[in-house]
Amino acid sequence: MRFPVRAFVLFLSIAAVAVAAEWPQFRGVDGGGVSKVTRLPAEFGPSKNVIWKTDLPQGHSSPVIDGNRIFLTAAIIGKKKDAPRSKMVDEGGRLFTICLDRNTGKMLWQKEAPRPRLEEYQATNSPASPSPVVDGKNVYVFFGDYGLIAYNYDGVEQWKKPLGPFNNTNGHGSSPILYGNLLIMLCDQDTNSYLLAVEKDTGKVHYKVERPDFTRCYSTPAVFHPKQGPAELIVPGAYNLTSYNAGTGERLWWINGLSWQPKSMPIIDGDMIYVHWYENGGEAEGPTETPAFSEMLAKFDANKDGKISKEELAADPRQQRGFADNDLNGDGFIDERDWKYYTARRSARNSLLAIKHGGRGDLTESKNILWRMQKFLPNVPSPLLYEGVLYLVKDGGIVTTLNPKTGEILKQGRLTGALETYYSSPVGGAGRVIMTSQRGKVSVLKAGEQWEILYQVDMEDDVFATPALVDNKIYFRTRNSLYCFGEPNTLTAEEVKDGWKLLFDGKTFNGWERAPESDSFSIEDGSIKVMKKPRLRQDLYSAEKYRDFELQWDWKISPGGNSGLKYRIQDRIWLSEEEQKKFEDWVEYSYTHRPKSIPAKGQEYVVSFEYQMIDNGVHKDALRGPKYQTGALYDMIPPVKDAAKPVGEFNHSRLIVKGKHVEHWLNGEKVLDASLDDPAVAAGSAKRWGENSHVYKFLTSQPAKDCQFSLQNHDDEAWFRNIKVKRLN
Repeated sequence: MRFPVRAFVLFLSIAAVAVAAEWPQFRGVDGGGVSKVTRLPAEFGPSKNVIWKTDLPQGHSSPVIDGNRIFLTAAIIGKKKDAPRSKMVDEGGRLFTICLDRNTGKMLWQKEAPRPRLEEYQATNSPASPSPVVDGKNVYVFFGDYGLIAYNYDGVEQWKKPLGPFNNTNGHGSSPILYGNLLIMLCDQDTNSYLLAVEKDTGKVHYKVERPDFTRCYSTPAVFHPKQGPAELIVPGAYNLTSYNAGTGERLWWINGLSWQPKSMPIIDGDMIYVHWYENGGEAEGPTETPAFSEMLAKFDANKDGKISKEELAADPRQQRGFADNDLNGDGFIDERDWKYYTARRSARNSLLAIKHGGRGDLTESKNILWRMQKFLPNVPSPLLYEGVLYLVKDGGIVTTLNPKTGEILKQGRLTGALETYYSSPVGGAGRVIMTSQRGKVSVLKAGEQWEILYQVDMEDDVFATPALVDNKIYFRTRNSLYCFGEPNTLTAEEVKDGWKLLFDGKTFNGWERAPESDSFSIEDGSIKVMKKPRLRQDLYSAEKYRDFELQWDWKISPGGNSGLKYRIQDRIWLSEEEQKKFEDWVEYSYTHRPKSIPAKGQEYVVSFEYQMIDNGVHKDALRGPKYQTGALYDMIPPVKDAAKPVGEFNHSRLIVKGKHVEHWLNGEKVLDASLDDPAVAAGSAKRWGENSHVYKFLTSQPAKDCQFSLQNHDDEAWFRNIKVKRLN
């Protein structure tokens, strides 16, 4: 183990600061997979309760979330080629760190990592498997084909540190974590394993703990904060669990006799540590007899060079088949070190341990191990400790719940309909546990000792990543996409605290004003639906008036459709029954010939500004030019770009009005930033209405007052949901 000269001095300046991000690393806060959400969508799936969906390059890393940003890694896979040990490499592939807008799923930035080498990986793995970790300022990522890289939240590289090359036949799975000012990375492999801590602000090595007795491992360490003494890194490894002083790297205690290549993450609960190992063949009741290396040499070492080649094992087909796994350094021979670890693998047993913290040194036979379980263990997924119950999901869809205090099995059963392989780890929140198979079969359980399947859904794509549960939403990565699932038309506690008001509950028109006779709108599947060709065409108006405000809403348009959101409404006019040839003349005529009552059939015109929403590629109005396309200040100022999603998909819009300054946002992009005093406003009004018209005078005078806004009926079907407003004055 190598320590920098100033290691202990620097450590004294490090405070173990808890990361404030909502889901800052693999499996969330502390890596436990537990969320504080109070509500989750009753159902979700590829076409159910989708807030947004973003297609991404492939990758197995899990999303991490902080504020309005989501971070993950991905790989554009190159040409796959066979590699040694029957693994894969891909030539020409590229590695990326990606940042998405949490509200819309829009990609904010994508940064490519260097890839100086192409290391082999298992076909079910990916060169972008380790998940990022964030600290509120920077995002830190690890790629086995390069090393560590830090970016700030705007995607500006802060530092990078090449590591490797690595000797890990299945690729990498361990994710970086943070402790105080240190970034921790476990780099276990078949040769030259080590635990690395670097200063997160600079990438300078703080300590590097050599682990020569450890071979490949895919686990992510956990940070344990004891009541007394230094914080500890709980690090699973091949055949061993080790605790290190998190600040210095000093080895504190360890437990031996465990199985090979662990994959899951330890769970910390008070003074308890739960961690498990699984490998095929590790479920036998007792150790398996293995010949000594001297016996193997006597039997197979034909040329007496003190090592055994694959050809020399011709008389033992089983040893030949396992040769690649046993030849740890890949030199084409089995030597004494290789045989030592093969013997350890054969004698080690799968285990789930419940460890009470306390003590130093070798705790293998100590009373710190309160109980041990050796069957029904997962291969890859980490355990979940949620609401006093320990959950395991094993390949084949076998779910086991345990009493974490005693190890007693509380219930065991199969996830009917999802009897498959599992890589994604379970997560818990809002009284539910979510488990997902490799083929994308999701099972949502009612949490409890006697768990029940509430529902199942097929994501229609492979899943290796673990979902993130944040803000009463599910952020769910499949092989090719990231979904945000949530119940529409709800506010989070933070939004309420921040002053947001929900304007549509998904069921009623409470909070809106319309004529009782109006048939312009209906409610359909939790959305306000604009009706096509109603008898009485009228907008749907906000019941309250606003001066300075921010409004957000989701919307989609029918093919060829047109709609809008009207704001700063100055007047509303039922059009006269005496229709004029030109629409603008009809509006002007109606100012002096207004119907005395709401007509049985007719149209109301709204004098206002309009955030345009339209099928840009088809509708004849949009084809007139950018001033008439989605995101425009209609007929006055065009958007700076077309950020609309394909017709039929929900868009997310924001409107900010402060004084005479307005901003139009679309799917995370500001598409218009303008003043209502802009000459283009007067010019557009004059050109359409004439300078002597009532409409022109209203739009150019803009008296400072509270005004309504409205959803427009333009005789085409459209849908609105998630409508919320916040006053800014």
